[in-house]
Amino acid sequence: MFRINATAASARFLDLVAEHVVSTGDDQYSVNEVLRTNGAAWDKATVPDYRLRMRGKSFSCWKNPIEGECAQLGLRVALIPHSVVQRIHDPIDTNGRVCVKHLLTPKKAGEKLDRLRRERLLFIREDWRELPPQASFKDYLAPQG
Repeated sequence: MFRINATAASARFLDLVAEHVVSTGDDQYSVNEVLRTNGAAWDKATVPDYRLRMRGKSFSCWKNPIEGECAQLGLRVALIPHSVVQRIHDPIDTNGRVCVKHLLTPKKAGEKLDRLRRERLLFIREDWRELPPQASFKDYLAPQG
């Protein structure tokens, strides 16, 4: 998940990512590599971190956004905390700040849905298009079960 402001520097960054992803087939890896190879520097000194494990490897997470600069491209950048946009379950107490759970799940639809239900994620009703314009957020949610 990311947001980008429309500038000449961000257009150049996206061009570089598009070129890079042709050979990797992995957008996240390409974004990371373009930032790394263009000298991105991160200010982590004042932000407490913790570690999580995935696929037998440990990686660093931060409780707050980390700001940085990619001077070679003229970009200012910030990393969203993993606890807010989760790729794997994150035990940090977020006080309801989780915005996205982009969890690793099985590829088969039935297994995927079972895993998402176990994580207690919300689903949109199949007939959501039929709801009136004044419907509340909760009206759009499918029954849990």
